[in-house]
Amino acid sequence: MKAYPAAICHSERSEESKILAIPDMTLAGTTPKVEASPVQSSTSSAVQYSLSYPTHPGRPPQHALLSTHYFLLSSFFSPFPLLLQCLAMNQPGMYGKICLVTGANAGIGKATATGLARMGATVVMVCRNPERGESARAEISAKTGSPNLDLLIADLSSQGSIRKLARTFTSQYPHLHVLVNNAGAITPRRRLTVDGIETQFAVNHLAPFLLTDLLLDTLKESAPSRIVTVSSQVHSKSPLDLDALRSDSDYTASQVYRKTKLANILFTYELARRLEGTGVAANCLHPGVIATKLLDDYMGGSHEAGFGSGESFGDSPENGAAVVLHVATSPELDGLSGKYFYDNAVRETAPVTYDEEHARWLWNTSADLTGLTSWPAPRFN
Repeated sequence: MKAYPAAICHSERSEESKILAIPDMTLAGTTPKVEASPVQSSTSSAVQYSLSYPTHPGRPPQHALLSTHYFLLSSFFSPFPLLLQCLAMNQPGMYGKICLVTGANAGIGKATATGLARMGATVVMVCRNPERGESARAEISAKTGSPNLDLLIADLSSQGSIRKLARTFTSQYPHLHVLVNNAGAITPRRRLTVDGIETQFAVNHLAPFLLTDLLLDTLKESAPSRIVTVSSQVHSKSPLDLDALRSDSDYTASQVYRKTKLANILFTYELARRLEGTGVAANCLHPGVIATKLLDDYMGGSHEAGFGSGESFGDSPENGAAVVLHVATSPELDGLSGKYFYDNAVRETAPVTYDEEHARWLWNTSADLTGLTSWPAPRFN
């Protein structure tokens, strides 16, 4: 993760020092001023570092100066010489920005929503289950102190529900600066949605395709804006064959998942070509191998065979979200579109992803399956 110049913390009672790095999570790209002052108590010594951000044009006065405090404590009663508590609240770069994150109640989506809330953005969380969604919203609010968290309920396997989601969002919000297409699904057996489409293809590809189209006018009106789609390094290296998705006998969950991740990349590259000159950037990414239920599903319940749960393997959702946040907010990426990121760097994808004819075929097929007959399509059918 990229960082601002760090403050070096030194304990009065220990020779140990720690470097406090502030994640590069603002569009402003501002370097804060660091001031240190000692803090003493009967049980511990500490150094408090205050980081102040200068005024930015167009930002309200109450947000002209924000401070983030870091405390380094060394307690007589602790077996550890240093205890680091980081309270990185309301980073100024995303103040006034409106972001929508799908699949925001768990895993990478939840960590992404948390990160955006900490930056000061208004975050609209899209979740399928109302109870889990509200629980996640309350948890993020408690962690970040953000009052600007909203919850919208939608079943992304249903095109009718996606259209309702888009109508609700645009009726409540005049702008959209960041759209994060994060939600994903892996089903062990082939299942059809209410629209008669294989579930993984519907949720992982057609849902981002349709939702992006329905919100595109708002994204254009909010430019510069960004569309971020979570793909994977396991994307298929062979062309898509939709006939395989219609076959019960040929269904393998992991293979279908790989094809949907290929579709994410083909969609992003074609979308970027169609959005040239609009001020709307479209990029995709591999978040890493992240310890989530999705990984467990991809591994096919390997814990039942004695290999442990997929949720115990891999990196943390927070580290996966760091890639999403970089692509969604980093000022270094202004104007960059049609790229695939991994570990905060642009990477190459499988050769088939650069086949523009194949991308147009997928685009037209997706438009037929979602009832969109033109681009840009009417906002709602």
